Amino acid sequence: MKLALPVMPKKHHSKSSLNALDCETVPSSFSEVIMQRISALFATLILASGVANLASAAEPTTGGCVDVTVGQFRTPDYKCLSQQMGSSQGDTANRKNREAMNPTVDKIAPNKLGLFNQSATRNRMGSNFGTSVTPQRPAPVVLPGLPGR
Repeated sequence: MKLALPVMPKKHHSKSSLNALDCETVPSSFSEVIMQRISALFATLILASGVANLASAAEPTTGGCVDVTVGQFRTPDYKCLSQQMGSSQGDTANRKNREAMNPTVDKIAPNKLGLFNQSATRNRMGSNFGTSVTPQRPAPVVLPGLPGR
């Protein structure tokens, strides 16, 4: 890309018409140097803005996903698809699901925590509940020996 700047015509003055405060007293070579520097400055600014636009264009957009096909195999971008399907409501639902899967201690059943449960202990101890430290067990069954042995 070329930047075209207007070329200012050179003015020729006689030495007698030069004044220290006059703008036209600047030699033409100095004004050319200034014009070159100004044009270089504008060119740098234009290039810098172009690079900034390219950098912003290189960032992925949320509008669409890219599918990659290698040979006959097509692979969708699952991360992009899941981001498109997610929403703020989905984030709230995910948080509530995590909270439901990890309930607080006061919502967990005592027998899951290994704590005392009177009905379970009464069932385990049988008729000895409250009278003995050993649980009730039925009397062992003794089988008579086989005859002829």
